[in-house]
Amino acid sequence: MEQWDIDQLQKCHYINLPSYNIDELPKKLDCPELKLISLRRNHGYLTIPDNFFSGTREVKVNNLHGMRFAPSPLPSLRLLTNLISLNLYGCVLEDIAIVAELRRLEILTLERSKIQELPKEIGQLVCLRMLDLTNCHQLKTIPANLLSSLTNLEELYIVTI
Repeated sequence: MEQWDIDQLQKCHYINLPSYNIDELPKKLDCPELKLISLRRNHGYLTIPDNFFSGTREVKVNNLHGMRFAPSPLPSLRLLTNLISLNLYGCVLEDIAIVAELRRLEILTLERSKIQELPKEIGQLVCLRMLDLTNCHQLKTIPANLLSSLTNLEELYIVTI
């Protein structure tokens, strides 16, 4: 995929780009019917514009592989109030406290992401059932009592290979 057909995207329910070679995303993705988005960057990291998700409020599953969220995830992420699953696989992450605003979130995957500290705000995710921290080699800090505050947590992965 070399460019985005904005008119065509407005009709989409699912966007799955398992491997793409674009260097820039549109400033705003206007897909009012979108339920699932999956973007995978194979080489290097891609930065997502701040308002990228402002036109995708119905998204329930968001898979973003190889993205750069530094210093923090984009503000429009907080607009995804229906989000159930967030997968930030192999992403560059710094402060992800904004994720705590996704109150319906049940699945949070940070596998292979570059993150040093899990913010205490993650404890506010009362619906969280699965947390995957597999191969987060730079993760140094998980605040005291954070995991015990996740009362609905059924699955926790902290494997390092």
